[in-house]
Amino acid sequence: MRLAAALLTLLLAAAALAGVDEELAQAAKSPYDIARFVDRHASFQWEPLWQALGIKDADLATQPCEAREGSVRICSEELIAIPDPSQVVLILRQEAFRWQVYLRFLRERGPDGWERWKFAGYYQPMVKDYPPKYRTIRFGKKPYLLLTSQGASGSDWSSDLELWLDLTAAEFEPVLSLTVEGHYSGAPYGVGRDTHATVVGLESEPVERIRVAYSVRFKRFDVPLGERSDDAVYTRRGGKFVFDAALSKRSAKDIGLLYDIDTESGPSNEDSIRNVLPALKKIAAGPDTGDKDWLRGLLAQCKNTPEKRALAAILQNSPSKPKRP
Repeated sequence: MRLAAALLTLLLAAAALAGVDEELAQAAKSPYDIARFVDRHASFQWEPLWQALGIKDADLATQPCEAREGSVRICSEELIAIPDPSQVVLILRQEAFRWQVYLRFLRERGPDGWERWKFAGYYQPMVKDYPPKYRTIRFGKKPYLLLTSQGASGSDWSSDLELWLDLTAAEFEPVLSLTVEGHYSGAPYGVGRDTHATVVGLESEPVERIRVAYSVRFKRFDVPLGERSDDAVYTRRGGKFVFDAALSKRSAKDIGLLYDIDTESGPSNEDSIRNVLPALKKIAAGPDTGDKDWLRGLLAQCKNTPEKRALAAILQNSPSKPKRP
């Protein structure tokens, strides 16, 4: 009798889950229906939605949404107000796994007056240390969706990316990616960097152009060693914004090495020394402190350049112990 009751319970639970799965698959026809489903259900699987939308990306969430501690939801939704009534972008979030995805829908109208929503792509930003943010802008006559995403990430590295998605384009993917903020510690014997990028100009005619102001603060841990800034222009070509060498004073390679934070590339030790040579000369000529030990470690990793020889000579002739007051 107990076995029959347990089997009946399992069958009823399976039927209930099947009903929820079917309801979510039906909701896939409209971003508003998907949002309502997520609001009304604390526990469900995502797979019926991905299947109904034709998404086969293995990186999308497969973990179930389950209410925690009785009523705390781990899945949520948000409809973005796009300055274009013919489309909607829906954000789906899964808080427990720090995951979210942006779904784009376009409104279709038929000759007989019917209307329906057509799924028009998705984008999943990288999420690790913090949730992405978004904002919408109008660039000329076009609406754009700007997302933040995790860039480099590690004990010595971190960066925030700003991704520009053109909402008039056929593909729902970034047409420009900027490292808007980056940090590199430089530990133990390198020159650290704090970088920033700000969009300071937009031109929509005769072609789309974006002007970016870059700045970098060089440092030894939290001790400033110097600063510099540069401007760069990105021009729309072939559906993407590309670095415009004719309108930028530095090369794309130099901008990338200096202002992008990448675990596999960056300024060489020799270039780093040239960037902050005046500050390094002050350290070399000063008292024998931890800063001086750090400088010796930095020079040990450098090739035999004129800057290295000059700093080594200053170190050799500088005080060996801190001066007493």
